[in-house]
Amino acid sequence: MRGFPAGIWLILTLSLQLVDLEATKKNPLNEPDVPFPPAQPTAENLWKQALHQFCAEEYGTMTTAYDCCGMKGDARWACFNEDVSNPDYEPTPGYTAPAVPLDLLFIFTTQSC
Repeated sequence: MRGFPAGIWLILTLSLQLVDLEATKKNPLNEPDVPFPPAQPTAENLWKQALHQFCAEEYGTMTTAYDCCGMKGDARWACFNEDVSNPDYEPTPGYTAPAVPLDLLFIFTTQSC
């Protein structure tokens, strides 16, 4: 392209590639395209949302992602369910939780949930 500045050509090429990438961008985790948060939040939906965010952040680091994050769909949720160390939330023998300081500025309201 004679007479056309190389810088402008580069900017146009990159812009077109970015537009093309956005148009064909797919979910890298191969999960259903479900809006978060769900319309009616349930404990299960909120748990899946938290795990979805966890896996997204796992893939955003330079370390190896958690094994369950590499699975898709129901297999992922089953993996997380099977890998639970205390599924019934039974007290851990010999563990005493640290005292939580009282926060005088916190006011609980049902409207904020």
